[in-house]
This record gives sequence, C-alpha cells and structure tokens, in this order.
Amino acid sequence: NAGLIEGTIYEEARLLIERLKSPEAVEAFTAFFERRPPDFSRF
Repeated sequence: NAGLIEGTIYEEARLLIERLKSPEAVEAFTAFFERRPPDFSRF
C-alpha cells in the first residue's frame, strides 16, 4: 500500500531529525568537525 509506505517514510524522517538533535549526536558531530574523538562519558 503506497499510503502506508509514504507514512512510514515520513515517520522515519521525523524520528531521524529528532535523534540528530540529541546531545549524543551533537557531541558526535562536534567531535567529528573538531577532528577529535567523541566523549560520550557524560551520557
């Protein structure tokens, strides 16, 4: 069913965006751009 697939794609995109805003993701991306290992010890 095309409607179900489309709804699932939108839900997946929404969840991905939500996760990318998490403190863990922010630390991972910041560490990458600063060329250092990420520090996840505070999570």
